[in-house]
Amino acid sequence: MTKCTFSGQCSKGFYGNGTKCTKCLNCDPNAIDSGCPAGSSSINTCKCKAGFYGNGLSCTHCRKCSSHGNCSSCPAGSSVINQCTCGVGYFSQDGFCDAGYVLPAQAAGVRVLLVAAVFDPTEIADVQSKLLSTRAFAAVDAFDASAKTPTLSDLKRYTAVLLFNDVVFASPSALGDVLADYWDGGGAVVLAMSAVGDSYSQASDSWYTNLQGRFGTAANGYLLLNNAATDTATTGAPDSLGKVAEPHSPLMAGVATISSFSAVASSGGVINGGAVVASWANDGLPLVVRGKRAGRPLAAVNLYPANSLALEDYVGGSVGELLRNALLYSACKPGHQVTCAPCRKCDYHAVSSGCPVGSVADKTCTCKAGYHGDGLSCTRCSRLKCGPHAVDSGCPFGSTAPNRCICKAGYYGDGATCAPCLKCDPHAVDSERGCPAGTTTINTCTCNSDYYYGDGVTCTPWSSWSGYS
Repeated sequence: MTKCTFSGQCSKGFYGNGTKCTKCLNCDPNAIDSGCPAGSSSINTCKCKAGFYGNGLSCTHCRKCSSHGNCSSCPAGSSVINQCTCGVGYFSQDGFCDAGYVLPAQAAGVRVLLVAAVFDPTEIADVQSKLLSTRAFAAVDAFDASAKTPTLSDLKRYTAVLLFNDVVFASPSALGDVLADYWDGGGAVVLAMSAVGDSYSQASDSWYTNLQGRFGTAANGYLLLNNAATDTATTGAPDSLGKVAEPHSPLMAGVATISSFSAVASSGGVINGGAVVASWANDGLPLVVRGKRAGRPLAAVNLYPANSLALEDYVGGSVGELLRNALLYSACKPGHQVTCAPCRKCDYHAVSSGCPVGSVADKTCTCKAGYHGDGLSCTRCSRLKCGPHAVDSGCPFGSTAPNRCICKAGYYGDGATCAPCLKCDPHAVDSERGCPAGTTTINTCTCNSDYYYGDGVTCTPWSSWSGYS
C-alpha cells in the first residue's frame, strides 16, 4: 500500500522510497516504538518495555514475586519470561504453569479429589500414593463414582479433580453435567484414560460409553481427546514413552520414563485445538495433550493411571509426576504474581526433608523411631508390658499409629490373648505361611491333594490308601 506526501516521501506510519510505501509495525502498547515519522525509509522496531517480555508486537507482564522470593530481572527488550525462586523455608508451584499463568493462592494448599469408578479398590489407593509421593498436594481424597454422582458442593471443596474408571459411572450424563458446572466455576478437571473414551466392562463383557453430559460432549470444548472412539487395550503388549514434542513443557517436568504392561489409550485423536506434548512409542497415539478453553489451560493424560493386580494392569515410571503436572497445570489461572508459600513446620521429634531455595513442593515430615504421628505432631510411643506370647510392635521410623501388643511368630490373636497356630505337615500349604508376628487369625493347613490327603496337620500319601490305584 502506498501513502506518499506531495514531496514524494512516505507518510507518517509508513516506510519506503516514496514510490512504494509499506505500513510500519503496530507495536504493543507496552512496547517501545522506534517511530515511523513521515519520510521513513526503513521499518520501525518494537521492543517490550522493562517489566514485560515478548516480540514487541505482543508484550506480556513478567513475573513478580511476593515476599520471601526473588525474580530475575526483566529489562526492556526481554523476549522470554523471567524466573522466580522462593527463599529458604518457602516453596512455589507456579513453575508448573505456562508463561503468563500462575496458581491461585491456596490458603490450605492444593487439594485433589479422585473421582473414580473401579473394579479393584486398590487402584484408588495406588493413584493416591503416586500423587502424595510428589509432595505437591495438601490432600488427595477419593469419591466412588460407580455408586453415586458427586454434587457440586462435593467438588468445590477441591482445587482439581482427576477422573478415571474401568467400570461404568453411576450416571455418565449427570457426572458430565456437574463436572462442567465445577469447571465453569473455576475448578480444574483432568481426564485420564479410560474416562475419555469407551471402555471394556468385565462385569457385562461389553463396551460402554463413559463420560457424557456437558463435559463429555466434544462440541462443548472441555475435551482434548475424542471420546467417541473405543480404547485400544493390548494386554501383554508393553508400551512406553515415545516422542516428546515439547520437552520443556511444564507437563513434562520430572517425567523421565513411562511404561505400561497393558497399554490402554484412546485412539480417537486430538480435538478442540489440543496440542500433543508427548506420545506413546509403539503406535504414536497421544500420551499427554494440552489445550485451552475460555483462556484457561486444559490437560489430558491418555493412560490408565492405576496398577491393579486383580486386572493385571501395570503402569510404571514417572506416573505420579505426570499426574501432578497435569493437575497443577490445569489449575493455573492468567496472572504474573508468583506466591511463595511457607513450608510446613515439622515436630521437634520428626525428620524434615528440608525446604531449600527454589523448592517446588512442601517438605515432608516423618516421625523418628520411638514416636508416632503425621510428622507435624509426633507422640512418644508407650512402653508396653505384653503377655507371654506377645511382643511390643514398636515404633520404627515413620510410624503413624501407636505401638501395640502383637502375638509372637507361631501364635495368633489380638495381642492380649495369643494361641498357638497349627503346625502344618511338610506336605501341606500353610495359609499364614508359618504365622509371622502379628497374625490375628488361626492359620489353615491344606494337603497337596495331588499326592496327599488329610487334615493338613497330618498328610498321608494317596499311594498308601488301600483304594488307591
